[in-house]
Amino acid sequence: MDCTFLGKGLGLLLIREPRKRRNINWIYVETETNIAYLREVHKLVKLGFNINGFVIDSRSGLAQSLSDVAPVQICQFHQQKIIYKYVTKKPRLEAGKELKEIADILPKLQSKIFDIMLNNWYVRWKFFLRERTYHEDGIHWEYTHDRLRSAYYSFKRNRKYLFTYQIFKDIPNTNNSLEGTFSYLKKKLNIHTGMRIERKIKVINYHLSQ
Repeated sequence: MDCTFLGKGLGLLLIREPRKRRNINWIYVETETNIAYLREVHKLVKLGFNINGFVIDSRSGLAQSLSDVAPVQICQFHQQKIIYKYVTKKPRLEAGKELKEIADILPKLQSKIFDIMLNNWYVRWKFFLRERTYHEDGIHWEYTHDRLRSAYYSFKRNRKYLFTYQIFKDIPNTNNSLEGTFSYLKKKLNIHTGMRIERKIKVINYHLSQ
């Protein structure tokens, strides 16, 4: 379950069954919100769908809300992208290099090994993370390695939902099936640049319903 934008103001929120490669439900949105996701899930529940689990990105609060319905897996590919965004693909700092190495092998790790590696990383670099840079007034300050902190705390914040797939075997660890669908649609639409929104929606509906 994820959302992508296929043009200005044309967001596609898609729910897909990855094992059967079947698009179950989709709507068009102007902005991506947790309410939109929860509303569509509620519709499926009312229709009698048996939901084994969800694979989502790391939208704040969404995983906790969905966990009342079924187990939730945060897409490990999205988690890797978050880490790379903060420390880059070629970190300069040694701490960044080590954290990126954990992100690189995330899909291969067992949950307990991940916990050990992340804890060891934090013990090694916790004082480094606390370093502050003061402004000229000598009063106001900011964390010197703020982006590195953001990367680490992203791991910490999402940890509860990063290894659900190792408990519930029917749940994949990524949204790759859905991402492939998004890429396919974008290629189809890019062939016909300048297409009106109404026409785009017809094309999208046709391909999603196949």
